[in-house]
Amino acid sequence: MAKCFQISSAAKTTFTLDSQGKANFQITAKNVTGAACDGRAVAVSIPVKTPPSGAAQNGWIKIDAPEQRFERDQEKVFAVKVEVPAKDKKPGQYQFAVDVVLVSTPDVGDRSPTFAFTVPETVQKQGHFPLWIIPVALLVVIALGVGLWLVLRPKPSSGTATTTTSSSSSSGLTVPDLHGKTLSEADDILRRVDLVLDQNNVQTVESKPEDSDKIIDQKPAPLQNAPKGTPIQVTVGAQMVAVPQLIGVPYNQVLRILAEKKLVTGQPTVAANPSFTGAVVWNQTPPAQQVVKSGTTVNLTVTPQMVTVPNVIGQTLGNAILSLRELTVASFSGNNTMTVISQNPPGGASVPVGSPVTLAFPFTPCFGGVNCIYKGIFVQQVTMQRVGIAIRDLEPQKEAPPKQKGAPPK
Repeated sequence: MAKCFQISSAAKTTFTLDSQGKANFQITAKNVTGAACDGRAVAVSIPVKTPPSGAAQNGWIKIDAPEQRFERDQEKVFAVKVEVPAKDKKPGQYQFAVDVVLVSTPDVGDRSPTFAFTVPETVQKQGHFPLWIIPVALLVVIALGVGLWLVLRPKPSSGTATTTTSSSSSSGLTVPDLHGKTLSEADDILRRVDLVLDQNNVQTVESKPEDSDKIIDQKPAPLQNAPKGTPIQVTVGAQMVAVPQLIGVPYNQVLRILAEKKLVTGQPTVAANPSFTGAVVWNQTPPAQQVVKSGTTVNLTVTPQMVTVPNVIGQTLGNAILSLRELTVASFSGNNTMTVISQNPPGGASVPVGSPVTLAFPFTPCFGGVNCIYKGIFVQQVTMQRVGIAIRDLEPQKEAPPKQKGAPPK
């Protein structure tokens, strides 16, 4: 007769583990003490051995929420989980029971029926099968197959080899070598051979000063074949430069300052600041003097002011960008090595300082939509490069010093 808890279970007292060595079932315990109490479920190996051993002591039996509060005559359910790890699958029959005891007096309680399960001999053998044999056997079979094919394959005639080579050459376009080129130059070169520059995957890595802003790696590699319109991924070299101080600088001077440092101007944020007049930078990220890779975008906050959009139709990209220095060239389309044929907003319009401007150049074929419209980091880096060229071309050429009479030839 139960002293504290009347224990029952709908599960079979003898059960079978699944292929993973697991089993789950429930037991029900009813409080028969006549008062509220706290009960705890504890798994016990049968028979009890000294020192303790068996399924319970090996940790194979686990009980969810083993300690529960019982009101008078209340029933509670305990979930019992059996899990025999592969490394512990020792063949044999195991028995255990579940004791439900008083938390206040752990040696007083009642025991469930005895449950039994078997770890069969076959489980142990399967668990210790050396799995490394499978991939080794596959490699041996593949190697034998390749060897037989090489030995037994018919040797092609010279005419067949010539045809195969010719067919391979005509299967795609030859990828040009872009090493040492700027993004703008690479874009023009690829356009001429019906390939495109993957402007969404332009990577930059620290490099030698002479490789700064020039392509140092590409995928696919030079001279490989590629289908028409294939996007070519490039990596651009970058030297480390210090970000200049731009706070307090009029926005129309920022473009030149950053281009000379080989840095990129981001789309500015326009916000008022009573400490600064209109169209002046009052915040920047990264901050001044921070060392970054060339080609890094510098984001600015500028005080508001309305400006007039210049008319840049007929200008080259570099000169157009310099003319639009109070605004931001956000995107352009067509062949940007030619002159602007249209712009938006149009010349003469009044817009907030730093507003985005879109330029259009004469149409050229594009493939897969990749090269139709340029935007994002590609536009910013090409802008930096073209502005640098335009600044250099606008600077007056220094005259060579006159030769002194009688000076020996160098």
